[in-house]
Amino acid sequence: MPPRFISRQLSRPTGPFARVMALLMNRHNANKNAFAVQHLELAPSDHVLEIGFGGGATLPSLLTGAWFVAGIDPSTEMVKRAKNRHAVAVTAGRAEFRTQVRIERPQPTTRWNVVVATR
Repeated sequence: MPPRFISRQLSRPTGPFARVMALLMNRHNANKNAFAVQHLELAPSDHVLEIGFGGGATLPSLLTGAWFVAGIDPSTEMVKRAKNRHAVAVTAGRAEFRTQVRIERPQPTTRWNVVVATR
């Protein structure tokens, strides 16, 4: 595969390669993501925003440790994947995933007290 194609897929996975890219991203970044989540020291009342969640490897840990988790990612495919994998949390109002930058907060006065962006 040409380097430019791989670069585009890593920055915004699409099409039939999206699932493969998600698996590769999760595997390659597993140690860094685990380190980051561990050092967040999440509390049950935390509202977390993850910027660029990619394959979604950190989302289960964030949902376990925080009250609300929102994620933004430039890839429509990764957002669909996150919504499907975490449908119970989305339905319960504990998670929200979007391709756009603006995320509606669960309450107008709520602020993100944890923001994470791993690579």
